[in-house]
Amino acid sequence: MTERQKKAALIAFATTIMGQVYLTPFNTTFRLSLGITMMTFLLIALSDAPIRLTGLFTGISILAFRSMLDLFQIQGLTPMDLFMVLKSHYPAAIFYFTCGIIFDQIGIRMYRSRPVYFVMLVTVTDAFTNILEVMIRNEFSRTLAEPIITRLIITGLVRSTLAYLLIVAFRAMNMLILREEHQQRYNRLLFFTANMKSELFFLNKSMHDIETAMALSFGVYKDLQGKPQLTGDEVHHIRKQLLTLSNDIHEIKKDHLRATLGLQKLLPNPAQTSGMKISAVGKLLQDNTGRVTSEYGKDINVQIRLNDNLKIRGFYPLITILNNMIMNSIEAMENGRIVVSMDNPDTSQPELITFYVRDNGSGIPEDDIPHVFIPGFSTKYSDKTGEMSQGIGLAHAKSLAEQYFKGSVEVSSTTLSGTIFTIKLNKDILVKGRRTDESNHLYH
Repeated sequence: MTERQKKAALIAFATTIMGQVYLTPFNTTFRLSLGITMMTFLLIALSDAPIRLTGLFTGISILAFRSMLDLFQIQGLTPMDLFMVLKSHYPAAIFYFTCGIIFDQIGIRMYRSRPVYFVMLVTVTDAFTNILEVMIRNEFSRTLAEPIITRLIITGLVRSTLAYLLIVAFRAMNMLILREEHQQRYNRLLFFTANMKSELFFLNKSMHDIETAMALSFGVYKDLQGKPQLTGDEVHHIRKQLLTLSNDIHEIKKDHLRATLGLQKLLPNPAQTSGMKISAVGKLLQDNTGRVTSEYGKDINVQIRLNDNLKIRGFYPLITILNNMIMNSIEAMENGRIVVSMDNPDTSQPELITFYVRDNGSGIPEDDIPHVFIPGFSTKYSDKTGEMSQGIGLAHAKSLAEQYFKGSVEVSSTTLSGTIFTIKLNKDILVKGRRTDESNHLYH
């Protein structure tokens, strides 16, 4: 069975079940049920299900299911009983099969975004096929035709309206799910971009260091020129080595430059974006840390209290700084609380905005505090693998705060009150961001 046939069978099954919710308006075997409402709704929701085949499957399913229910209640079953049961329910099978043919013929799916036409066409189809079923059952011979037809039209209108309301609700639910999925993808993309820009920052930094080393080696090469203390062969050999070193460093710098320019083309430029509110940064961090603590299996309550509506373009490096600080606390704790907050510029330092990352963990030993921002320093290790942390998160955050934002990072910690990181950032840079042409050694 193909995927489309499976969907047709699924619609038939759901319609059969909903067909058991019914009324018997003429006190006969004729039913007015919610089956056609379910079939209409699912034909729109599962837009690639074949309509005529669905009508055929539904008719067969309705006939088989209702007949079995009746047969189970008959004791001493005879062939005549079987015939009478099938005769009682085959008009319903014709009803659903005819609906499928008409829906397919008029292209009912084309009208799913036009409510008036949709309701009108479904109502007419419902009423027509119900009248056909009533005629097959000879109901008109028992009751006057006019009240029957009026009742069937009203019923068709109610059922078609209900089907359209289900379609609207289904669309709204899909939109909500898609919006949530889009937000999650956007959050992951922001963190990915922030991490990539952090790597770009260090690429630029290493390129600057390489340039410095290259200048130094070339300076030594120039200084050794004409030195009488060394023999000519020695001077020539040293100068040759230093020149080779300078050339090698220059090649490395060019490779770094190519990699940096490639990353810059791939990553968005904050100068070309409208920015992000600090409160949105807070929500982003809240969502991310919630997932992280769940993955780590730790009982840590992370509270992000960044409610300021100031719009900033330097949100990528800010996300990197705060996220590294939060992750540092999460890795160092098994349970407790982490609070991220901010202060607006005070009168003494109006050019700075201060962020705080507080935790109530066991604190940092006093002897370790001077070393926590040194790249590679770490006291954390994995209980599962026994591997030490790389110790670059805090160093990374401090470099961004100082070199990108012209700010500072300070830490205070006690075994009683936990640890507080105080991050002071230049407000102007935070709002406007940095451009590449302002500094070749900062990611923008």
